[in-house]
Amino acid sequence: MNSWKIFKHSVSMVVSNLGVAIKLAIPLIAVMLLSLILWGPEIITGDMGFDPYADMAFDTMMAGQSLLSVLLQIIASLWVAVAWHRFILLEETPDGVLPPFHGSRVLAYFGWGLLLAVIIGLSAGVLGGIGGMSIAMGSGFTGLIGGLLIVAAVLVAVLLSARLYVILPAAAVGRKMSLGEAWEATRGYAPTIILAYLIFIIMAIIFGGIIGGIAAFTGFVGALLMIAIEVALTMIGFSFLTTIYGVTVEGREVN
Repeated sequence: MNSWKIFKHSVSMVVSNLGVAIKLAIPLIAVMLLSLILWGPEIITGDMGFDPYADMAFDTMMAGQSLLSVLLQIIASLWVAVAWHRFILLEETPDGVLPPFHGSRVLAYFGWGLLLAVIIGLSAGVLGGIGGMSIAMGSGFTGLIGGLLIVAAVLVAVLLSARLYVILPAAAVGRKMSLGEAWEATRGYAPTIILAYLIFIIMAIIFGGIIGGIAAFTGFVGALLMIAIEVALTMIGFSFLTTIYGVTVEGREVN
């Protein structure tokens, strides 16, 4: 297995199952379109246009709209993620207009995602915080140590992400997996997974930049393009996790 094969397979899963992918992504698409209709393209493009001279109540209202949109997108994304993992790994095909909602699996997915975020954030945050204080308080050797600690914090965050996030697809399909089991399953795969992550991130930055530039000039149409690319990248991201899980935990092959 190599990084490019992981990335290519993740994209291929979405493209070869495009009809199902769109159907399963309906909750996320609907939430983003609803936000666009209710609050305008700025809610999608991120250009909320907060005015320092505007009334505080107006700014508070816009911030509340943005927060509500984000929360709804998170809920929809969890719903879609679980449905997509189950479609690929369990061949669970949706029958209705909306994907099946597995409440217990969605809660488990959210819980593990939150726990992993806390673990990774604390692990990297302690090193990064000490490094930042070392740089701020000293120079020369102390500053060098601080810089190394910050680099170490980034590496720790990347390594933990590569080794532990297979728990999320496991939660989606109802397979009990501990942190230790996830760590063991991904033993020897970390460099490959990290490089595949890097390929995906570069692709997301390139396409996101292109669509962001378009959105800056075309308003509503640009927001629609941003929705399309964000949904596509989200589905590829879910496929990426599915591929990693399939290879490391279930021993599947990718072409």
